[in-house]
Amino acid sequence: MGVISIRFTEKEENVIRNFAEFSGKSISELLKDTFFEKLENEYDLKAIEDFEKKEKLGTTEFLNIDDFEKAIGL
Repeated sequence: MGVISIRFTEKEENVIRNFAEFSGKSISELLKDTFFEKLENEYDLKAIEDFEKKEKLGTTEFLNIDDFEKAIGL
């Protein structure tokens, strides 16, 4: 398992420690959860941005449930 070292000011460290304790998580769990939540949010925002671009260009395509099921092989 890899280890990453991050430097925080004393004030930042206290905020992180207090929030980890409040959340019932270790600092490692808190930072990992926060990172992956941010990553997921960025991915979602990119997907929305791509959809909106296609919508402006008029290239979005919608399928009814029957066509969707056929498209995925059900």
